[in-house]
Amino acid sequence: MIKWNRGICLFIVFVILAAGISLSNAAEQTPRVLYINAYHRGFIWSDGIEQGLREVFQASGRKIDLYIEFLDTKRFPELAYLEPLALGFAMKHGKVAYDAVIVSDNAAFEFAVKYREKLFPNCPLVFCGYNAFRPEVLKGIPNVTGVNEEIDFSGTIDMALEVHPETRTLVFVTSDFYTAGKRNQDAVETKLIPAYGKQYKTLQFKNLYLRDIEQKLSALEHDSLVFVFGAPFDNREKEFMAAEEYYHRMATASAVPTYSFWDFVLNTGMMGGRIITGPDQGRMVAELTLRILNGAAADSIPVVMETPTSSIFDYKAMSRFGVSEKSLPPGSIVINRPDNFYQKYKPYIWITVSVFVILSVLALILAFLLRQSRRLAAELQQHREHLEEVVSERTRALTESNQQLRLAKEQADTANQAKSLFLSNMSHELRTPLNAIIGFSQLMMYGQNLHPDLLENLSIIHRNGEHLLKLINDVLDLSKIESGRLTLHEGYFDLYHLLDDLEMMYGLQAKEKGLRLIFDYIPPDWGPALTGSPGESDPGPTLLPRYILSDEMRLRQVLMNLIGNSMKFTSEGGITLRAKCHEPAGCGEKTRLIFEVEDTGMGIAPEELNFLFEAFVQTSAGRKSHQGTGLGLSISRRLITLMHGDIAVSSRPGVGTLFRFEIEVSVADRADIRESVPARKVIALAPDQPVYRILAVDDKADNLRLLVRLIAPLGFEIREASNGRDAVALFHEWEPHLIWMDMRMPVMDGYEAAKQIRQALPAAATAIIALTASAFEDERSLVLSAGCDDFLRKPFKEAEIFKMMEKHLGVRYIYDKEDSSEKRTGTSQDSDTLTAESLALLPGTLLDDLEQAVISVDTEKLDSLTEDIGNAHAALGQVLKKMIRNFDYAGILKFIKEAKMSEP
Repeated sequence: MIKWNRGICLFIVFVILAAGISLSNAAEQTPRVLYINAYHRGFIWSDGIEQGLREVFQASGRKIDLYIEFLDTKRFPELAYLEPLALGFAMKHGKVAYDAVIVSDNAAFEFAVKYREKLFPNCPLVFCGYNAFRPEVLKGIPNVTGVNEEIDFSGTIDMALEVHPETRTLVFVTSDFYTAGKRNQDAVETKLIPAYGKQYKTLQFKNLYLRDIEQKLSALEHDSLVFVFGAPFDNREKEFMAAEEYYHRMATASAVPTYSFWDFVLNTGMMGGRIITGPDQGRMVAELTLRILNGAAADSIPVVMETPTSSIFDYKAMSRFGVSEKSLPPGSIVINRPDNFYQKYKPYIWITVSVFVILSVLALILAFLLRQSRRLAAELQQHREHLEEVVSERTRALTESNQQLRLAKEQADTANQAKSLFLSNMSHELRTPLNAIIGFSQLMMYGQNLHPDLLENLSIIHRNGEHLLKLINDVLDLSKIESGRLTLHEGYFDLYHLLDDLEMMYGLQAKEKGLRLIFDYIPPDWGPALTGSPGESDPGPTLLPRYILSDEMRLRQVLMNLIGNSMKFTSEGGITLRAKCHEPAGCGEKTRLIFEVEDTGMGIAPEELNFLFEAFVQTSAGRKSHQGTGLGLSISRRLITLMHGDIAVSSRPGVGTLFRFEIEVSVADRADIRESVPARKVIALAPDQPVYRILAVDDKADNLRLLVRLIAPLGFEIREASNGRDAVALFHEWEPHLIWMDMRMPVMDGYEAAKQIRQALPAAATAIIALTASAFEDERSLVLSAGCDDFLRKPFKEAEIFKMMEKHLGVRYIYDKEDSSEKRTGTSQDSDTLTAESLALLPGTLLDDLEQAVISVDTEKLDSLTEDIGNAHAALGQVLKKMIRNFDYAGILKFIKEAKMSEP
């Protein structure tokens, strides 16, 4: 007995669990909604309804599978067209169980009611955009609710008459070409003309072609008003024309203001009206649909009879007919009103000005302190020389002199240490806000539809930020050179590519100033005929080697300083850069390269030449132009010295200036050069990758926000911390794949945080990349010894961030352009266009199978074939899938036949 009772209990528990699983599965099922639009995509009214529908569904937080179909009755109004369309619907939707069906406009409602039993029996039906709905329409039609489209004809006419009190004639443009047009025409003839004909003269332009209407509208008297109740006949050939073009042509041709009633007439030149909008209809029908999905019966929800409208006027049309905003009804909306740029962007303008004033003051302070440092260093040097003199003259005071020298050396070392500490701190404090300025200005320039003035201002911000960064780097370079900490980073590179970059960089600037820019050098490909003849005292120019071993960045810096100076101080004539080799050399051998930069500018006075390469010294022309800092030539000379060379200058005031320098390099071979891949903008993550967890740590909110905005849109999971202690806590809680770690922070700095993380996880499962505003190379060894895996300086560039993540995570990206190698080899394919040549690449049997599948409309076979094609030819597979989704079977067959005809 006990065993039997136990068995019953187990059976009951099993039944309850099974029922619970069934209910759980039912609750988790995603509702499916079919939306049938009477017209076509691209029609403003239809797109507006869909927009409102999606807004409400998305705001509800529910996942809803929305299927959309278009009847296209605006372009194909024949009723016979709907019967085969219903057959196509049955093939596509006959086996799908929808939770609700939404229809917009009368044609879609009538189609859904007529074929409801075949397509979606017993499914709740929700309509919107139904013109002049009356409750008796639903008689005998169960499980239906919706939104009425009640157009406020009289409200628009009364409003227009208030705005134009001088009106004597009302003109009504009607057409019964479409079903909705018939209803509107009946309303005009039975209601509006009788109502307004007693006080005003009325004219009706009925069922006219567009050209005829244009002629009549252009001849109207100035005391007339035009009201458009629907589109006229397209033209005498009855070719389809977009509704926006109808209304634009009528508004343009009319000699008087034109009014209408729907949102798709806006921005066409019409004055406006009491407007009903598609998004409002979409939002209301979405609310009704959500109630049905939540369990309410459609019959229990009353039809929404009141349709919201808004008084909307077009500023451009108002200006055309001299209508003042004061004459408009209260609460009217005016579109296309021109913006006041200063008022619109006032906060950004003041923030930008304030930031640049502060940074400029800091830069001046830094320059002043560096001047003082140089003065102190000079005084110390004088003091040291004086002590040496005393030692030589007073041997008896040798011990005391040595003590004084040692003290002076300690003071000098202390001063150098203080200067280095100051420069390190100032570098961090200046580069940190520059990181936000340059980064956010670059992000904002990527925005769509930016006002041209705003885009120009952003470019100015970005350009001046880069200029200020260059100034800071120049000052730091000078400091490194003085302290002996600047070293060369030699590598193999293409010298011709460097010269081509410079020619392209300064070519446009020279063209804008009306100058000639000449790059004069002889490539080896020109042959030995150009070299001098043996035995001559001056053999002429020597062939310039293409591939060399040297510091490319520093050579570029020197050439840019010299060409940039010439560009500043040359107003007519031109600038010439000459490059040649001192003597020929084989691969691996050393030689000397000679560079000359000559201009036809204002020249330099003889008394200024001796001080030209001193730091912070400018010529009189430079001081008058307020350009530069006097550092460029000083740094250039010291860099050339590091490259075992020297520089000289000759100049004549009013004639021009010639800078000549030479450096020592080693000749390289083409095989030594590694090809650089041009940076491309990352737009998305490649598919089939894990969701990477990224922790961003920075005490500066602006820099943290910049980093997050750069990487968050790609789909990374991101968390933030403002100090090292919070970063360590988040690491233990969340275990990120990669940490961007700022090194200078309050509470706990990045060095200590990295050490603690590495102690907790020595296996380096989490990559730590240091972000620092320091410009000193010593910083790299410090952060790496603290446990960081890599090092990136601020201000960083967008491409550097993504490249670093690719290096340490192996993440793959999708870029905004095709690979340049594909373009060179011709293997890329336009992802939007199918060609017979691309199909001709397929095997003959595969092409035959594709043709048969298209002819028989075998969707399963087509899916399988396009998948196989996509594995071998990704772009071709995508094009075929797109055409199949758009039912462009005829186009596919056309290109298959052309491909077969082209076979040999």
